[in-house]
Amino acid sequence: MNYPNPWLHKSGYYYFTYSEKSGKRKNKSTKTKTKIDARIFIKQFMDNLAFSHESLREYIRPFYVPGQCPIMQIRQVGLEHASHQHGIIENHILNDKIVDIRMNDIKRGDVIDFCTRKLIKSGPKHAQKIYQTLRAIMTMTEFRGDIKVNPCRGIGKDFFYRHLKDEIKEIDIFTPVEIEMIFSREYSFFKKEVSRIAYLIANETGLRRSEILALTWGCIDFKQRIINGTRAWKSWSEKTIGPPRWGKTRIVPLTKKLCSELENYKENVITCKPDSLVVCWENGLPYSPKSWDNWFDLIVE
Repeated sequence: MNYPNPWLHKSGYYYFTYSEKSGKRKNKSTKTKTKIDARIFIKQFMDNLAFSHESLREYIRPFYVPGQCPIMQIRQVGLEHASHQHGIIENHILNDKIVDIRMNDIKRGDVIDFCTRKLIKSGPKHAQKIYQTLRAIMTMTEFRGDIKVNPCRGIGKDFFYRHLKDEIKEIDIFTPVEIEMIFSREYSFFKKEVSRIAYLIANETGLRRSEILALTWGCIDFKQRIINGTRAWKSWSEKTIGPPRWGKTRIVPLTKKLCSELENYKENVITCKPDSLVVCWENGLPYSPKSWDNWFDLIVE
């Protein structure tokens, strides 16, 4: 940056001339009587002028809005992820007092206080997700040159982990007896047979939720007892199915029990064409991940 040269005013103090954002030229006193001190003052003043004078509230609003977001201008961000991140901004960042601080005045201490408030209100897991959204915005702001220093620098996962480790409990697993009870029709853990089949596939094959909800009858080979060429939901909001996230398909063996259950289930479903979903509503439309979560809640209860 080229800085204005100081000039001596008749008062004995050094002044300099600079241009405001509107383009108007203005004289300002450095309140110093030596040229060296005047140059230091000018540098600090011009550097501060060059950075954003907006509050975080004003600056943050375009983020993760398609067509406006600075991050999305230089990096590919999915619409579903952008919508989720914008929701975090609206619901968890804009309602905090940190947004009323001027961008260039936000210090690391302000961010730590923000994280502490979120820890108290939302718990460590959710607080960390909120902080990650704020950090991504601050990193882009520093990259664009709108702030001098990223105030999130130095605040990592350890800040949240020391709170999170207090909440970590021993992972409990179902015993063989409990699993037998869950899938037994006597106890009626599932309101619909389709939900029972969905979790039976998960238990017997280890397929992920996104793979099971995208599984079609054409992928199941009953003669060889395998699931061939698995697919997965790529984006639920955009209703797109494709190869799993790791980019490869796999062959999954079927147990005799699961093969028999699927054959019996297939005889009673309305839509069983090769491209029809195995786990779906009566009209053939797919179940949402939320339905899957509701089924699991019933099992745990």
